[in-house]
Amino acid sequence: MALGQASPEQMEAVKAQLSKFQVHLQTANTAYEAARSEQQAIEKKLDQMEAGFAQDELLMFIDKRFINGKYARNPRNLADAMAGLPFAHDVHFMGAWQSYARCSKLDCPPHHRFQLFETIQSIWKKSQKSRLPPVEFFHQEIIALPKTVVLKTVDPLTKKEVSERSENGVRSYLLNYWAIWSLAITKSLESPVEPERMAFLICANFTEVQRDPKTSVALVLGATEKTKK
Repeated sequence: MALGQASPEQMEAVKAQLSKFQVHLQTANTAYEAARSEQQAIEKKLDQMEAGFAQDELLMFIDKRFINGKYARNPRNLADAMAGLPFAHDVHFMGAWQSYARCSKLDCPPHHRFQLFETIQSIWKKSQKSRLPPVEFFHQEIIALPKTVVLKTVDPLTKKEVSERSENGVRSYLLNYWAIWSLAITKSLESPVEPERMAFLICANFTEVQRDPKTSVALVLGATEKTKK
């Protein structure tokens, strides 16, 4: 714009001044690129420090020396310990135990898959005192589960807690897929694992058996064995 508006007498002076501005611009661009590179290097180093801190804290939380690692065996506890790592909005480099102490106070209903695991774990513990074959005992205990459960929700308008009965999704899922669960239990019993690990193995084998193409046949054959709800 300056070159377009300058008179012939002003042209040389304007060009000289613009050349100075161009030098300043190049210097500023060079300084900007250097600062940006330094910022990226610092951010990368900070990311590595935060990741290393979070990993150390998490390993400390699940280490057997800390009450035999019992806290980390519960996925909710593990999630609470991880949620605040490595920092919160008011705390930089928050530790796993501080994160656990804060987050464990938050209301967070367990995921239905964890409810399934807890049910399997509970039935497995009971089965060890029973004379019935484990698969038969599992089926008997699943049928005995309550058909409905009480669900509590908060009304968004009144902010009051509302309770209502709903179908027991855990019982329905276990019965609907009993053919797969029975295969998973049988497969798990063939593995020499510690009793306290059996519930984990049953759930893992359920996922594996469910993905097996041959399982569709078991589902069809097992459909006739489902107990009426």
